[in-house]
Amino acid sequence: MQITYLRGESMELRRIQYFVTLAQYLHFSQAADHLYISQSSLSYHIAELELELSVQLFVRNKRKVSLTKAGAELLPVAREILAKVDELILTADEQNKKDKDSMKIHICFDTSSQRFDLFGIDAAIVKMRALYPDAAIRCSQSSMEQILDGLTCGNFDVGFVTLRHGEKLPPQFNVLPIHIDILSMVSIFEISSGNLASAFDNSPLFLLEDDIRWGNTILSLFKGMGVSPQVKWENSFGSMLTRVTTGEGITVIPHSEFAAERQSRKSLKALDFHGDEAKIYSCALWREANSNPAILPLISHIRNENTDLIKEGSFF
Repeated sequence: MQITYLRGESMELRRIQYFVTLAQYLHFSQAADHLYISQSSLSYHIAELELELSVQLFVRNKRKVSLTKAGAELLPVAREILAKVDELILTADEQNKKDKDSMKIHICFDTSSQRFDLFGIDAAIVKMRALYPDAAIRCSQSSMEQILDGLTCGNFDVGFVTLRHGEKLPPQFNVLPIHIDILSMVSIFEISSGNLASAFDNSPLFLLEDDIRWGNTILSLFKGMGVSPQVKWENSFGSMLTRVTTGEGITVIPHSEFAAERQSRKSLKALDFHGDEAKIYSCALWREANSNPAILPLISHIRNENTDLIKEGSFF
């Protein structure tokens, strides 16, 4: 831990502890043993502290160590700082215990993605349950619009959503980008990138009816390519994939979902789209003004599960 003081520098808290301990023992070897560090390390940190404070704290000679006048005057202040730190830690522990006893969090998943589990979110929730066994963790699924409304009015605490490249969100939301993906056109037939329109001559495009926003994103992508497929709306992701797997048509899903589904649906083939307009981003959202103490632990676990998180400034 570091303390910022008036000179604009950072002072390490452990050096204050070293100062107080050496003042107690007035013997470098004994103080170092008590602190479980080497005598040379203790000597170094005391010297650094003296440089930071611009005062000599100890008189050193071959026979003994003693406090200088300045050291004696600063010792009570140093002890008070350490006592305040102990008080801070104790208060934080008590607050954490209260938070654990009353913790509730409502998580909502965007209907446009079926495989948020691929990005460490399930593992993060498991760790949350282990850390807070009495916490009430509720999960549900809604459209993007319903998630934003729910976060705004407090019905949801954290939303997991899929955003298009360049999509803007209201400024009251914090955004944690988790995973970048691309869209894939999925069928059991080979699709030529040079003639997409012909792929829809006898095959409709299946989309989910409960997520019109996502459907419009895909239709906009095709419109930019000069393609206008016949659309059929399905009421579930599973039924949509079944229709595609049985050769009834084509769909467009994130490539990560295609890769996961292909483990059991071996006949599926994919044509990946390229360019910024085909990029999508899985993100965690929460309202900055939401004071629910369960939010930050969950976000912290997600960060730990995703060591290759994309940088927040790398999209939008």
